[in-house]
Amino acid sequence: MAQDLPFNPLPLLTGYRAVYLTPMADATNIGSLAAHLQATLDKIPAYTWYANPTGGLTFVNTRCADYLGLPSDHPLRLGAETHAAWDSHLTLVHPDDAEESRRVWSDCLKTGSPGEMSFRVRNAAGTYRWFLSRAEPLRANDGSILYWIGINLDIEDRKRAEFYLAEGQRLAHTGSWAFDAAGFRHWSSELFAIHGLDPAAKAPSIAEYMALVHPEDREFVAQEIQKILAGHHGFDFTKRIVRPDGTIRHVRCVGVPAAYGEGFVGTGIDVTEQEQLTAALRKSEGELRQILDLAPQLIAVLGPKRERLYANRTALTYLGSTLDEWRQRVMGVPGSEAHPDDAERMKAVGDRAIISGSPYDVEVRLRAAD
Repeated sequence: MAQDLPFNPLPLLTGYRAVYLTPMADATNIGSLAAHLQATLDKIPAYTWYANPTGGLTFVNTRCADYLGLPSDHPLRLGAETHAAWDSHLTLVHPDDAEESRRVWSDCLKTGSPGEMSFRVRNAAGTYRWFLSRAEPLRANDGSILYWIGINLDIEDRKRAEFYLAEGQRLAHTGSWAFDAAGFRHWSSELFAIHGLDPAAKAPSIAEYMALVHPEDREFVAQEIQKILAGHHGFDFTKRIVRPDGTIRHVRCVGVPAAYGEGFVGTGIDVTEQEQLTAALRKSEGELRQILDLAPQLIAVLGPKRERLYANRTALTYLGSTLDEWRQRVMGVPGSEAHPDDAERMKAVGDRAIISGSPYDVEVRLRAAD
């Protein structure tokens, strides 16, 4: 029953920074308190534990003991005081997480303040799972610490999802963000990487973000931000950014109003390579057109369905047409450049070529400008 519990476990489960005692919890009945504490922690559907005032791990609940593979008579199952060192539990923590765990736990013991962190813990099979751990001091009525109470929540699935998302963003060169009138509330690790910044840094304010934008694009981006905030609508634009090392990247920003709350959520996509390829293609097309314009033959470029794309200067001069006018005409039909007696045959040959994907050769008479 709730009135039999020596403390309220809700703060541990919800993350509030307090653990409240019932009147029975004081140093004069510590044995009874320990028994009640163990019974309470075993009722909580999580991995729970408590440590002595100096930080030595003293008890783990059944769920936690089973995870660790402790024998039935292990002192930690029984809550037997072994005078363990304050950092003895770190042997169970993944080596890569031990140093930060030691620092956080040491700060808790020095200040008497609650603490929270994530780390990996080894199980009975020797593998590791991620846990979010919260520790709170359980104080007597006089304010002295009787125990440190902790709860470890299994977040392995969440960590895996975060990893897969981060890897997907890294491979796609796509970062995610959350934004409102005050600035960015969130940047993913990949978005920091795209901008050449430290992923451990804080998401930028609007002013800090604008400083990352290429000087020639800042006015345009500022106008876009104003329109977005005023109209509260989706958007899609590309701008250049300048990394701290001077590298210029093209970033496409796509966002929509947040489904819950205010602001926007969206992605930042590094499209530098695509922009460079597009620029190179345009340059190549321009050079090819210059070459074709110098050719004395009548040359036309058609799409896969014979849609008209380009005709060289010689052809347009012969036909007495502009490029836009020529594009509006349909090849091989009456009224086009082909002689009326040749139009139907020309269309039939072209249709067969589209179906077969083969080149074709046909002689037709074309009407000149005169």
